[in-house]
Amino acid sequence: MIETLYTGTKGETYFQKSRVFLYPILETKKTGAVTPIQTFVSWEGRFAPADRRLMCTFYLRDDVDFKNFEKGLLFGNPLFEDFKEAPDGVGIYIFNFDKFAVDWDTFLKGKYSNFKSEAKTRISNYYNNNNANSVYVDSFVNPKKYYEIYSELLRVPVSVLKGGELCDKPDFNKERLKMEIKDVEVSDKSLDLLNSKTNTK
Repeated sequence: MIETLYTGTKGETYFQKSRVFLYPILETKKTGAVTPIQTFVSWEGRFAPADRRLMCTFYLRDDVDFKNFEKGLLFGNPLFEDFKEAPDGVGIYIFNFDKFAVDWDTFLKGKYSNFKSEAKTRISNYYNNNNANSVYVDSFVNPKKYYEIYSELLRVPVSVLKGGELCDKPDFNKERLKMEIKDVEVSDKSLDLLNSKTNTK
């Protein structure tokens, strides 16, 4: 039940739109054991939003939970494209969203209700109605069902909301990754990735 406006998991004024709408499309499964530090739709000096690359940062860990998650859901993800390691123990996993070009471009415009059905299904499955945020996310991608509720919360006529979105557009300054990578291109992680790909052939 929606009783207040969504403010993000930590009550922040702006919440990362790529993490809410694009990360679930990867179908990584929502788990408390492994979660991204943050996600981004551009990388300063490397990728612009129009390149359709999602950068996900994770703390690199050696435990079994992370290793299994990394091998199966990050490196093994059909959209996975590349990996870079930052000097502070952070891994940057890059995913190619060309397969979801329409949804990516729709996201950039802030037209979340116009996501295609497959993207909406993946987003819904990620939150699975068991998360406190699931009803909010559903209101963002399926706003027609929630106009009356938001009308009361915002104290505006329903007519003002109809046909529009219930979530603001991405802030591309905050959705831009600003991080350097290690000087050594071939790191232990890169070798692990190469070996894992070789072993699966």
